[in-house]
Amino acid sequence: MTRWITCRIGDLCTLRRGASPRPINNFISTEGVPWVKIADATESKTRFIEKTKEFIKEEGAKNSVAVTPGTLILSNSATPGLPKIMKINACVHDGWLVFDDFNGITRDFLYYLFLNGSSPKVVLAPVMKVC
Repeated sequence: MTRWITCRIGDLCTLRRGASPRPINNFISTEGVPWVKIADATESKTRFIEKTKEFIKEEGAKNSVAVTPGTLILSNSATPGLPKIMKINACVHDGWLVFDDFNGITRDFLYYLFLNGSSPKVVLAPVMKVC
């Protein structure tokens, strides 16, 4: 028999918050590291981020949070609760939460949990796990 237990999301994966170099305008560029903005996510018609409109300079990337293909990100500002899966190497600002290194839950399960109306508060509250 399968039973559900309650545990913290941090017990199931690594959770980080994005970061921005300051002042950000000094680091925005037309080339460099893709810089994921909320607008990139809202414009994407799929569950993936495959490109960005903006980039940050390499020195700005050192003060941001790098994400790799397969990483799950969740917006926590502007359009809170919007999940996306990265298809590119990029950096994310502090308007994003980053989920990776899954253990006991899959990335796709968490993606659909967020997509189907679970509020971003779930990040701080317990989440269910099949044992």
